[in-house]
Amino acid sequence: MSSGTTARAPSFLPHFLVSAKYSTRMSAATRVVNLKIISDSICPWCLIGTMELRKALARAQANNLPLQIRLEYRPYQIDPTLSEDKVLDRIDRFRSKFGDRVHAIHANISARAKPFGLNLNFTGTVRQTTPSHRMLMKAYNEGGQDAQQALLTEILRGHHELAQDIGDPEILGSYAEKTGLMSKTEAIAFLATDELKKEVADGIQEAREMGVTGVPFTVIEGKWAISGGQPSEVFYQLLERLAKDSDL
Repeated sequence: MSSGTTARAPSFLPHFLVSAKYSTRMSAATRVVNLKIISDSICPWCLIGTMELRKALARAQANNLPLQIRLEYRPYQIDPTLSEDKVLDRIDRFRSKFGDRVHAIHANISARAKPFGLNLNFTGTVRQTTPSHRMLMKAYNEGGQDAQQALLTEILRGHHELAQDIGDPEILGSYAEKTGLMSKTEAIAFLATDELKKEVADGIQEAREMGVTGVPFTVIEGKWAISGGQPSEVFYQLLERLAKDSDL
């Protein structure tokens, strides 16, 4: 992270949800649980999955489950045909993929988002998400899950609520600066290089080789998985079982 900057929790989420403190007091009985969430920034179900998981983590913390969660978001592309350089109208893209079902799909997703205080906006533009994945990977490499979660929040909010172009280096740079990851100028310079392009491409390929065909896809301890934006109860029950047993 840049010198003189500190990652800040986004104002629209409670602080502990973007903090490493996903655990109760550490003790000999505290279990470390590794979660890897394969996700794409432009996928609305990935937003829902993130909020449901955060709700489950908040409940686990409130109930003092003896867990310490290590959380990492990994890249995926729901539409590999999109270009990084050419923006498309988002509504037109939805219609081309889903036809007359688009309104029902949007209504369903919006209904899932409402309890979290989110007002989804399906307008704006869309393009390939490699730049946002590179920024998220950079955040994790530089500042761990705290930095990645803070940046993820801004990216998801920017695309799904504010209809911002999250493929624009200027926009991504503003998120990086807001969260304290690096200055806007530094972020734009980073995105102009090839740094982490291969790593992001390798991560996407790894997900496909695992058989992932839809996201979000949550991998637990490298052994188990939860597919889709499941209700928080599904995640919480898993956390409860992990707190009690070594196996599921």
